[in-house]
Amino acid sequence: MAKEQRFSLSDHFLDEWSRTRGPLFEDPRAAVCRIRALVMVSTVCNRAPDRQLRMRAARVLDEALAEVPDSSRPATNEQRARANMALVDINRLNRESGICTDMTAGLVEILNKAGNVTSVEGQLKSHAWAQLLAAVIEGEGPEIQLRAARTLLARTRDAARRVGRPSSEATDDSPKTPPAEEVVHEHVHVHDSESHPTQPAYECRADSPGRGPP
Repeated sequence: MAKEQRFSLSDHFLDEWSRTRGPLFEDPRAAVCRIRALVMVSTVCNRAPDRQLRMRAARVLDEALAEVPDSSRPATNEQRARANMALVDINRLNRESGICTDMTAGLVEILNKAGNVTSVEGQLKSHAWAQLLAAVIEGEGPEIQLRAARTLLARTRDAARRVGRPSSEATDDSPKTPPAEEVVHEHVHVHDSESHPTQPAYECRADSPGRGPP
């Protein structure tokens, strides 16, 4: 008899958002941080020992899951693969890290690879997000984990609710008022195969074109 497969909330968001929230995956680091943050908020909402803390997490979760229109384009196969590989690496780093080991340095390396980061500014951003992500994963308690998760959700909120084409595709002759499908909607929205950390960046091949949102 085949072993029953456990439901993974992280895999669910990866699959769903890569089809419907393509702009979020333009920077795979943002997709990874938002997925891990939302999973932690759900965990605090269900398991925190303090009722008041569970209520705070419930409000964050409800706000982060508010319905917004789907993007008009999905993530590319490469973008999705980079985010997926980073999530796998983070899970492995979490398993292999000791109780007193700070995960931040390892998370910086994973995020830099996911985003194929080369600039100094990009590396600084990876370090900032890695600090918050480390607090989400190995925080000193659910309150700190919730605070860090809320910050990551806020930092990735705009990308998660963006629709239409990226602004870089506009030409000089484009009208100053963007087309309707490019307007950011003002909804309230807060936001295993192993890979090798020594590689400079993930190498991803697109065997088939990405599916559009349903």
